[in-house]
Amino acid sequence: MVPREETNGRAVSGPIQSDGPVLHVVDQSILDISREFRFTIEEVQEYYDRCGAMDRTRARFKKMRDILSALPDDSDNAA
Repeated sequence: MVPREETNGRAVSGPIQSDGPVLHVVDQSILDISREFRFTIEEVQEYYDRCGAMDRTRARFKKMRDILSALPDDSDNAA
């Protein structure tokens, strides 16, 4: 995991803490993507840490949510 820099200047690595009063802009964006597209923070953060591009991260999770939303419900396939 790539360390993130908080507003107070110290490097932090580890999971995003959404219960604190101030989030780094990258952390806030990751949190927003996870909420908007209903994926875990860890999934979004892991992908962002690999690619390093927030617009690419948002597009990927939007695409995955669109694909999942297009799948038929399991009850539609029940016999």
